[in-house]
Amino acid sequence: MLFTSAIAKPKAKEPDPAPVDSSLEDVETLDSVINQSNPPPPPEKDELIKLAQLMLKKSPPVKVAFENWQIGKLNTLVTGAAILPAFNISDTAGLKGLDPIFLGPNNTYGNTTLTMNEVIYDNGVTLNTLDQNRLAQERLRLEYEYIRDTQLLAVTQAYMDWSLSLQQEQLDESKRKILGRQYAFMDSQFRQGYKSRRDVLRLESALRRVQLDTLSDESNVIINRATLLDLLGAKSEDLDELKLHGEETGAVEEPGNGTDAPLKLSEHRRLKILRSREAEAEINIRLAQRNYWPQLKLQTDASYTNDNYIQPDVSWGPNGYASWDALVVFSWTIWDWGIKKNTMQIAQVNSDITADRDHQEEFDLELQLQTLMRKLLEFKTSLNLAHELMTLERQNYTSLENDYRSGKASYLDLIIEINDYIDARTRFISAYFNLRKGKLAYEFHHGDIYKNLITE
Repeated sequence: MLFTSAIAKPKAKEPDPAPVDSSLEDVETLDSVINQSNPPPPPEKDELIKLAQLMLKKSPPVKVAFENWQIGKLNTLVTGAAILPAFNISDTAGLKGLDPIFLGPNNTYGNTTLTMNEVIYDNGVTLNTLDQNRLAQERLRLEYEYIRDTQLLAVTQAYMDWSLSLQQEQLDESKRKILGRQYAFMDSQFRQGYKSRRDVLRLESALRRVQLDTLSDESNVIINRATLLDLLGAKSEDLDELKLHGEETGAVEEPGNGTDAPLKLSEHRRLKILRSREAEAEINIRLAQRNYWPQLKLQTDASYTNDNYIQPDVSWGPNGYASWDALVVFSWTIWDWGIKKNTMQIAQVNSDITADRDHQEEFDLELQLQTLMRKLLEFKTSLNLAHELMTLERQNYTSLENDYRSGKASYLDLIIEINDYIDARTRFISAYFNLRKGKLAYEFHHGDIYKNLITE
């Protein structure tokens, strides 16, 4: 409903009337938007910190990954506790006898049993399971951090998209006001016979195009904000409480700082997850082999039993007795129609599948890192070129505006140069936010995005 209402009922924006030529006011308006005369502000990091903190509280994928890590910890504790002796106590009380019709004091029965069990040797099954659970616990910790940082990257990049759409909306709105004033002036000149109908139509067409762009900008702002909410896992009022204004374009050199060093695949967190997954699959093979070959187990038990302790005329001593055993258990399945053998082969095939998938993911990750480094170089170059282009267009506009006032240039030439000037600014802010998103991706792959945004 949010998107439908924003698109189905656009605000009617009429051109702002102006009876006289206001080209000097137009360029001042552009300067106030582009802020060319003042040093550009640094990126607004406080808003990113607020978004990161909100995401950690609200994001369902991050919560699920954290809970899976906690389960991994508990599985390790359970397997480790299985190595230690287990103590059990049971108590039974009631009636017991050969003839249930006649009840008497001899029919009362009570039994208390205390048992201790300990498996001293089980052919390495418990120790291998413990190693596997420890590996799984570490992998789940790495996966939690990876999912957390992946979500942080998505949120911060969505914030950059939203900031870009806000600036594009502001810029197109300024352009619409400028063209609206120029259209009113041109129409007045046409009615007095100084301008042709063709000049008015050309300017009117340009005005309609920028009105369409403004409508698209408004939709982009709404959609990007909704995307940000979706990634945060938060409600609209949660985002309203942060009072975000969006990031302004910063200095030309700033976003590229610290992104020149090549990213190393060997230090990537994702690669560590893949290696841990392969090690777990290898342990599965060892566990299957132990079930396939003969098994030798040493088991000890100790128990204390006391019967009839609830009878008033019988003391505890005569009814109590203790027992213990130390047993060596040898077992070997000599024929099971190939079940254990096939189970071991399945474990081997699953290990091979895991290795093949991980190798392909490793290749994809290497390509992703190389692509990012190349894109960062492209974004840095584009940002500097866009800044130079914007400066040149500003100079062109100033020169053309002087020619127009001296009668050496037409009015439409001046309007075209305004469009070129604003287009150069649009290219600059697009290049800026592309580089900002690239820098965030670099921090993610380098493993720094969390510590850069969250203060422990």
